[in-house]
Amino acid sequence: MTEGSNAVLLRLEPGVAEPYEVSDRIKAISPQFEAIVSQAHQADAMGLDLIAGPGYRKGLEFLVKDFLINSKYKTDPENQQVVRAEYLGKCIKKIESIAPQKLAERCTWLGNDETHYTARFPEYSLADLKALLRLTVREVDNELEVEEYLAMQSRA
Repeated sequence: MTEGSNAVLLRLEPGVAEPYEVSDRIKAISPQFEAIVSQAHQADAMGLDLIAGPGYRKGLEFLVKDFLINSKYKTDPENQQVVRAEYLGKCIKKIESIAPQKLAERCTWLGNDETHYTARFPEYSLADLKALLRLTVREVDNELEVEEYLAMQSRA
């Protein structure tokens, strides 16, 4: 402001973070995942690291459960209901491929550290949680892409 100016700053708002990018395949099976993780990402960008971690953990739970419901149990309503009610750890064990299963498991450990009073893995940070989530999403997306192409039928 210059001397003699009557301008007054009414409020200052934080900037908007770059969007958290997810593939169309992930969006199709788990629209809530995208919404939850986008909010966690926004909180993280605003420096709200104590809120971002639990948000990323919640997003993981939606991704894992939606993946099982829309992939492994696509035509099995009874098991879909089981997945909806089960703890995340039990659901992760139902993922058949090793890489997404093991990554989701570790992502859960670090995500739980973000929500519990005492951390079991204090040597890891929110950055590690985000890296594990990114890797888990990539592996789930690869699984979905593989399913698409394996559904291709011979024309011979």
